[in-house]
Amino acid sequence: MKNCLIMGFGRSGTSLMGGILHQAGYYMGEDLYPGRDSNPKGFFENALINGINEKILKNYDYALSHPGHPASGEPFSPYHPGEGHRWLAYIPLEVKITEESEDIKEAIRKAVSYNGFAYKDPRFNYTLKIWAPFLNNETLLICVFRDPAITVQSILTECERAEYLSGFHITKDLAEEL
Repeated sequence: MKNCLIMGFGRSGTSLMGGILHQAGYYMGEDLYPGRDSNPKGFFENALINGINEKILKNYDYALSHPGHPASGEPFSPYHPGEGHRWLAYIPLEVKITEESEDIKEAIRKAVSYNGFAYKDPRFNYTLKIWAPFLNNETLLICVFRDPAITVQSILTECERAEYLSGFHITKDLAEEL
């Protein structure tokens, strides 16, 4: 059983892949997030992995590094996401994500020490280069794609309905750009 990272933009079908691997016996972490209306069978993500990636991405808040940007005033948006929102972060392609924290590196080392893991987090799209040095050469990267128009509509619906995204400002155009 090879270790896996499941990647793909949020709402693109990564939970389906996570569910398949979970049913196959892969370790996905402790205390997987429970299902809700948008994913009744669950998300197959856990707070430890999401938390590591959230901490890495906290340093890449676009609004803080571009205070004159028109969206800088939005309290929660892809330009200025809050805790738990960074799967929807706007990070330009030219930005190089780095991480110097030994605590983060140790948390990654511990997370990847399990045999037969399959971790899923849309934030891996941004943080993979931080995780890569800690992965063995046999680790599979599974990237899930879905029709972009369906993904965008699912993002907008999730932002309207999920309590933790209450007040998150996103438009169809911005979701398409992400």
